Amino acid sequence: MKRLASLTLFILLLVASTPSQAASDKALDYDEGSARDVLVVMSKMGEWSTSQGKVIFLWKNDWDGATRIQRLGLIQAFANSDACITGKARDIEFFRNGKRVGEASPSKGIRLVN
Repeated sequence: MKRLASLTLFILLLVASTPSQAASDKALDYDEGSARDVLVVMSKMGEWSTSQGKVIFLWKNDWDGATRIQRLGLIQAFANSDACITGKARDIEFFRNGKRVGEASPSKGIRLVN
């Protein structure tokens, strides 16, 4: 739990000064170095792949101990970093143990799925 809190705080501090995920496909104005740092940390918390233009993120154990606010922050941090690196906001689905737990979308925003 202490590790999760430290990783979550690190990620949230890195993205605290960046804007929310944009609804357009144009390149976003982010610090690419910070975005890459976030993705390195996120790679310890889960793994992701791209299929047919959609990103699928599979959470590891850290998801289980996170609060609702931390989960939203983690989804937003990943989506913002992904948008920075790729130059556009993409549809991202988040899963834990085969169950869809969240999504980030340029048109719908970021949300948890019950």
